[in-house]
Amino acid sequence: LLSHFGTILNEIGRTRELVQDLTRNPTGEVRLGVTTTAARALTAPLVAKVHEHYPGITLRVVEAMSGTLSQALQRDSLDLSILYEPKLLEVDDADLIPILTEDLFLISRDKNIVKNRKVVSFSMLEEFQLVLPCYPNVLTKLLYDVAAKRGVKLNVKFEIDSLSSIIELVNSDFCAVLPLVCLGRELEDGRLAATPIA
Repeated sequence: LLSHFGTILNEIGRTRELVQDLTRNPTGEVRLGVTTTAARALTAPLVAKVHEHYPGITLRVVEAMSGTLSQALQRDSLDLSILYEPKLLEVDDADLIPILTEDLFLISRDKNIVKNRKVVSFSMLEEFQLVLPCYPNVLTKLLYDVAAKRGVKLNVKFEIDSLSSIIELVNSDFCAVLPLVCLGRELEDGRLAATPIA
């Protein structure tokens, strides 16, 4: 994700209607939305890079779930945003630039919950008590759509729009389906395990 800074920085620099001097030192305010799952890995380094490359720009970062950010873009409360599935946006003049495709993983506290498998099939997800973001979150909608197409009954115990609460519940023996970008520290220190979903 960090390797995609160039694309994001270019978009911040291109926000013409928000900056007064576009020649050498743009100034003004840019309102950027970042998904909760990406914010942990992206916000601090991105703010530092914007400060380095565009010191005259005041960057206002809003962290929220993808659905909330989509609505903020539609209300014109944000200038640009990092979203999952931006094709769902109902903004006529939006420029969509794909920057990353992420794989999804079954996140658990116990590595043995997947019985030493290196990969979990999507149909196996019905065996786990899941905590997901609240529907119509893009990730949750995607999981429900795939489950319906494949005839899989997901065992969703809770829907919560808080990444920290989802992680706490995973620490209490529930499971989640998430991209790895939001779990760096927990995976590095071995508190949580991630198994790819096929």
